[in-house]
Amino acid sequence: MDNILGNNLDNKLLLERDTTLFSYLVVRNGHCHYLRRVPKEFSHIDSRTYIKKSLKTKNPQEGLKKALNYNDLVEADWQKLMGNIQADPFTNFINASKRAEHHGFTYKTAPEISEGDIDRIVNRLFEATKLIDSPKSVSAILGGQHRPKYALEQLWSDYDQYKKHDNGKKDPSQLRKWRNPKMKAFRNFISVCGDISVYEIERKHILNFRAWWSDRIQDEELSTKSANKDFSHLRSLLAYAQDYKTGINFDVTSLFARIRFQESESERLPFETSHIISKLLNHDNLIGLNEECKLFLFAMADTGARPSELVGLNPDRGDIQLNGKVPHIIIRPDKKREIKNKYSERKIPLVGAALYAFRKMPNGFKRYFKNADNLSANLNSYLREHGLLPSENHTLYSLRHSFEDRLTEIEPPEKVQSFLMGHKYRRERYGNGPSLEQKNKWLSKMCFKELE
Repeated sequence: MDNILGNNLDNKLLLERDTTLFSYLVVRNGHCHYLRRVPKEFSHIDSRTYIKKSLKTKNPQEGLKKALNYNDLVEADWQKLMGNIQADPFTNFINASKRAEHHGFTYKTAPEISEGDIDRIVNRLFEATKLIDSPKSVSAILGGQHRPKYALEQLWSDYDQYKKHDNGKKDPSQLRKWRNPKMKAFRNFISVCGDISVYEIERKHILNFRAWWSDRIQDEELSTKSANKDFSHLRSLLAYAQDYKTGINFDVTSLFARIRFQESESERLPFETSHIISKLLNHDNLIGLNEECKLFLFAMADTGARPSELVGLNPDRGDIQLNGKVPHIIIRPDKKREIKNKYSERKIPLVGAALYAFRKMPNGFKRYFKNADNLSANLNSYLREHGLLPSENHTLYSLRHSFEDRLTEIEPPEKVQSFLMGHKYRRERYGNGPSLEQKNKWLSKMCFKELE
């Protein structure tokens, strides 16, 4: 579908018409057609997505004239229909905001204008007097339209829809993990500040929210990370509103300046290597633990993979490779499940405890397939109840931190370590990265050989 911008078009026609109208003329198989998408501002009175009409000519110059004339009729019909329909308060507010911006002003309601600097009030009045024949423009400049209520619940719904494409590859568990913290954050905010309109949010509301969190941290001995996560999620929601909703009066950067609490270093500690050998990989300590959970400990100890990555392995598509020169697993996304980021996609050689585990379970973790939360809860509960966690700051995930520490001790090339951990390599990536043989060489130096 090509736009026709003929070189021999009448110059007078070009000067009299808005050049953006050329996009309404298209040629298909030599025939001229009018094609225009219905603008958002008229979508509530015209249910069509596109307006299409044959112009009954093959001559581009004649087609352009017909397209422009037909476009005048289309716009006249829209304006006539708009005159017969009372726009809703939100639409009126959006239109007023756009008109104010067109004349160089940020939209403010009349009470907001009255609280401002006198010189700015005079500037608005002076501009309004020049537009006395356009009541809508005068009203927009002087704040004649009230700000409608834009509830936080509606903002969440709009934001969730906006992120629908980005979340398309999340499975139900991943989608729940994405949504729940954000919903918790804005519901906490509502509990403190009330279900105010998004348009009413000011710095004082964010400060009140921080004060509420400060009291909770002290009274309930909570981690500052919980508060900072709420701030981050709330900021994302309001940043979306600022970017995509006309008439928003706040600046997100200013709203959240100096709000975050100072955080301590990571509270999750790695296991000592001696503890892993004597406690976690000792069959006598794991009596009563189901086979999958027990072998999961072995697999994680010598791959350092995240729990969600290990339970997401699908043997039906070849994610577990036990034959060949270097047995390995392949961590990658599928159509229904994503992985943490693009750096997480990788191949990890199977050595030591991990090779032992996957030889016992060549079909992966069927009981916990794509259900890392359930597995982690069961394992952490068992380890805690049987005194296998050295402190409250140790969890199943500590095995990943231990793996990284053990890897660092043998001093592999930075590139090898990044590709084994699924971390971003700080330099630009070239080629396919370290080979399986290279990674296998380094892992063989640090694995728990006594389980082979």
